[in-house]
Amino acid sequence: MDNKYENIVPWNGAQDTGRDVRLKLERNFAKIGLNFEELLIKLGDIDDLFAFVAEELEKKLSKDKPDSTDYLLRLLGGLEVGPFSPGALGSGAAIQINPLTGKSYLEVDELFVRMKAVFKELVIESLRHIGGELVLSPARMKCVRIEEQDDTYRCYFDRGGANESGRYEVEQEFTAGAQARCQVFTGSGQKYYWRLVTAVGDDYIDLSKTDCDTGSDLPESGDDICQLGHRSDESGMNAIVLSAYGPDAPSYKQYAYIDSYSLAGKEVSVTSPKGNRYVGDFILKTGVNIATELQILENLIKTEIQSVEYVLNETDNYLLNASFVKDMEGWVRDDDVQVLEAEELLQVNSEYLSDAARLAGVVTYDGKLWLRLKDSYVKQPNANLTQPAQSGKFYVSLRYICTGSGTLTCGFSGQGLYKTASIAINRTARMFEFSGNWDGTGDFLIRFTGDIHINLVTLTNRPLDDFKQEVDSAFTQMAGSIKAMVTSIDNINKTIRESGWLTTADGTKIWASACWPDGTKAISLFNVTPEGIFLNSSHINLKGIVTFESFAPDFQTAYEQAFGNASMTAKDDVARQLGYSNYAQLVENAATGGKAVLVGGYLNLELIDVDTLIAGKVLTNKVVTSLNGRRIEIDPETNSFKMFNENNDTVCEMTFIEQSDMPYLPRLRMRDYNKSHELVRTAYYGASGANIEDLIGGSGITLTQGSCRIYQLDSSRDCVLQPGSLSFYRDGKLYKKYE
Repeated sequence: MDNKYENIVPWNGAQDTGRDVRLKLERNFAKIGLNFEELLIKLGDIDDLFAFVAEELEKKLSKDKPDSTDYLLRLLGGLEVGPFSPGALGSGAAIQINPLTGKSYLEVDELFVRMKAVFKELVIESLRHIGGELVLSPARMKCVRIEEQDDTYRCYFDRGGANESGRYEVEQEFTAGAQARCQVFTGSGQKYYWRLVTAVGDDYIDLSKTDCDTGSDLPESGDDICQLGHRSDESGMNAIVLSAYGPDAPSYKQYAYIDSYSLAGKEVSVTSPKGNRYVGDFILKTGVNIATELQILENLIKTEIQSVEYVLNETDNYLLNASFVKDMEGWVRDDDVQVLEAEELLQVNSEYLSDAARLAGVVTYDGKLWLRLKDSYVKQPNANLTQPAQSGKFYVSLRYICTGSGTLTCGFSGQGLYKTASIAINRTARMFEFSGNWDGTGDFLIRFTGDIHINLVTLTNRPLDDFKQEVDSAFTQMAGSIKAMVTSIDNINKTIRESGWLTTADGTKIWASACWPDGTKAISLFNVTPEGIFLNSSHINLKGIVTFESFAPDFQTAYEQAFGNASMTAKDDVARQLGYSNYAQLVENAATGGKAVLVGGYLNLELIDVDTLIAGKVLTNKVVTSLNGRRIEIDPETNSFKMFNENNDTVCEMTFIEQSDMPYLPRLRMRDYNKSHELVRTAYYGASGANIEDLIGGSGITLTQGSCRIYQLDSSRDCVLQPGSLSFYRDGKLYKKYE
């Protein structure tokens, strides 16, 4: 029988009409039909066929009831038992294979060996010294003897005695490529060296004479040597340092991706009285990632959100399909990468099989499309490039994540816009940028000798920062003040805009400002204090009735001198100087034309344009900093203060709590929207019955005096933390409590 079926890719690019999928399905089903016909010929009739199928099914392991087999069971992907969760506080059990190293890994809660167990010892403790520092790393040794070689220092360690199985008390832990470090901080025996391990033996390591950190001393017998970094093995690049010595002591530091003789930029977590820093995602129990930085300190609540985007259209980028959303359209792979059409299911959901040592293609990584290069290259032929109007200086940038260090070569060979650089392994995406002259000829090349993922490749005649749009919002509440501010920096349109408000015991300030490319600046400031209300703006637009109780004494005196006791003849003279036949025509035109009416103590204006406005009271329907888009509004009708984003969504609102016992308490509500204008988060400060309430997705957190509550909005799960207890509720009923 022919059991080789064609692999089917549901979507094969923008030009896929579905014909290829339909034809492959027809051919596969035709093979299945022929196989059944062949079985009928061999077995004789349909009863024999069903008996044969039943017999074959008996050979399969069951998924819905206990079963067993007397034969070897191969699980190529691994095995998980129970609800598996990794780590010291995890659950279940697992036997897994590391896809990068191919090494097996076993994780269980308890291990009981009835007869005998043989382990290769792994010591995670490496270095203790009189400076009060402990380094935890993958390898360590005590040097007992030194032999000088031509290019290295051979450092021996004592292996101890062998057990019954032939294993020694001390096993070799170092590997070639490791970075060995020895350091003594105080006393007469101060010493320091950090050298590359070039080779290892059963009871020695070879330390390079030349590949070492600047100022490295010579190794000696008696040295305590630990591993601190590795040149190529990612699992050997991490370390933990506990220190009671140094300017930030006592401290706990985690280092990752140490692949050189420098720890700069390698700290991922720091705990110290001088300051704490933690890098990584913080995930709630519900699985929601906290994308904002929330600090709750003594007398301080601070929330900051930042968004940075690079906005390029097709006319800005000279490259075609620079983000690889159209697979490899416009790009050419390395000629040496062997691509074979799969006749069998050689790789899940893939139509091609490539040499694992050399790869060049578009893959999904961390939920996004990336170009992956593994010891290979891609290039974009000159015919696919948008030709520049003239030769000159151009800029290249790309975002990358490197999983295997190597050398990156990018640009146009033989021209100024060409760069070669060494790229180390990195955990988070980084930018690679360079510039140079290009005359519009040649193919655009990206080559890498290690393993790298690339997206957002740009070739422009302007630096990447020219296309950056950055928006920052911050809310800070302290014991004596509340401040909210939004800042937008648009490098494309060369504008900077900012708006916000500040409330203290002395009053409230509301402001909005803008700066344009020609240097023009504008600012509007509304300041409410016990002494009065001060408004400063280049343009003030008041709609509705404006009532003034009184004017400033100087203005009142001047008005009375000019009009209060003036005769009609004098008023007519003033009106004629303004272009009217008499004073009555001036008043009528102002009233009917909607410009201005000033009669006695009554002032009716459509527009007030002044540098300073002093009034005992200002009554208006609404105060706004802009008629549309990003703005601030004060609405007397609802006694509220609101902030809007550029899509007219209410992102911040301050109102009074609507409850009979405390109607004077304020409440602050903040909302986050995504790019599709969908509400993704709501936070309350001073909420009814709570001091702070934060709702994200289907969950929320409420902080009140003396308690903290974390819950699902559908009331299916609830957790309440109080000074003396921790309670858990399910569907509104208490099911566990700790006191």
